[in-house]
Amino acid sequence: MKSIFQVLGTLSSRVLGNLITLFMLGYWSKEYGLEFVGFISLFTLQISISFIFSGVFAGSSAIFFSNQWNNKSLLLPATIGTLAFSIFSSLGLIALGLVPEEAISFFLFAAGFHALGSLFQSIHLGKGNVGVFNHIQLIQNLGLPLFFFILPVSSPFELYGFSWILAQFLAFVYSIIRFPKTTQLENHSFGLAWKKMFQYGFWGQMTNLGQMLNYRFSFYLLNFYYGREAVGIFSAAIQLAESTWLPAKSIGTVHLSRLLNLPESEDSTPASMKVAFWASFAGVLALMAIPSDWFIALFGTKFAKAFPYFLGLSPGIILFSFAIIIAQFFAAKNKIQLNSIATIFGLIATLSFGFAFVPRFEVLGAVLATSVSHVINSFVLLYFYQKQHPISWTFLLNPFQWKTSK
Repeated sequence: MKSIFQVLGTLSSRVLGNLITLFMLGYWSKEYGLEFVGFISLFTLQISISFIFSGVFAGSSAIFFSNQWNNKSLLLPATIGTLAFSIFSSLGLIALGLVPEEAISFFLFAAGFHALGSLFQSIHLGKGNVGVFNHIQLIQNLGLPLFFFILPVSSPFELYGFSWILAQFLAFVYSIIRFPKTTQLENHSFGLAWKKMFQYGFWGQMTNLGQMLNYRFSFYLLNFYYGREAVGIFSAAIQLAESTWLPAKSIGTVHLSRLLNLPESEDSTPASMKVAFWASFAGVLALMAIPSDWFIALFGTKFAKAFPYFLGLSPGIILFSFAIIIAQFFAAKNKIQLNSIATIFGLIATLSFGFAFVPRFEVLGAVLATSVSHVINSFVLLYFYQKQHPISWTFLLNPFQWKTSK
């Protein structure tokens, strides 16, 4: 029963955050144009890339070791590693010219506070504090629009940047206030803890890098061939389509925390996969049933061709709901390399189909490349899971069958 409430709480916070994001995207597209939405997409993409490096310590490794090591062994190497990797990766992105020039002045601070907040959020999740994890996410989602409307800054680019920084800083402070007391767990030297976190986190972040490129590499291609407006249209379509993952991601978040903190006999991976699949399937159907006039009212007339985008994304979105749960299972079982292998297959598809489709079909080409990548990634993870824990397709696809049969 507790896990059900945790899923519902996580889902509620994600839904609220997603609604806020969609509202703000609509506001920004009307107030400043889709080019500004494109700027936001490229800025957050570079934040994500920076976190690929700082997340070696602030991401999956912090989650995995947080309920195994005491706070003294965990916090010092995790914090130093997170800050160092965030600074160097941010400077590297700026030097390569990948950060939008309007964001260069504040990018270092934005990436740094995001990394620190994510570190403490990961620790809370690893220790089973799902409620605090959700609160942190809510503060980030609510803080950004709040500061955007009250800060006395004239430039929309700087206003967005300062709002982002303050929202991340506020979430970081809250995560420290709610930080759990240390318990009698393993004690390690700084050097050994740093090495273990790096080894585990490296594979986790390689997976995340591949996934991020699978999700967003088309942003670069669209920006190169067609400009920021095309990026804005595609990012709006992706944001809407990926909102159907909210149940699957909420289940996956709670599932990971349970796997790390409960006996192996309580593994509910097959049931979680089933619920995630059908929730995503229902979400995609609901999304495609929404009249196009609603999307035009939200994002403008240039978003009139939304239905083909959702239709093209739907196979990948629905199947990837399986992958979300399986990836959390492998992360909890210290088999994160399997996630990396699946991501490599997906990335090959992203690059191949992206260069083939985007120059010819613009936004629709990016949609098709993304969907194909998700399908391939999902089937590879399903293959790995089936090899170790065989489960019938009848169970996964039959909404009326809840007892597994091999």
